Amino acid sequence: MEKARQELCDLEQIYGLGHPGVLRQSMVLDELINRYNRSYYAHVNNYTYRSERGTKDEHKPGQAQLHSNTFAASFG
Repeated sequence: MEKARQELCDLEQIYGLGHPGVLRQSMVLDELINRYNRSYYAHVNNYTYRSERGTKDEHKPGQAQLHSNTFAASFG
């Protein structure tokens, strides 16, 4: 995502906001952000996890343990 964002900034400085290449890159970045958000919120909204013993533990919103490195690696 960071590379796509930097590319968008570079293109905008060279060509301006209305250039088709800038708009295309903006759409690329939007799609990466949307993919990340869908993946992240699918994980967060799944409050039922299997414990190490094989039983289900219920978690309330905000208690879920996230592994952000997994998400970041998917969208680098």
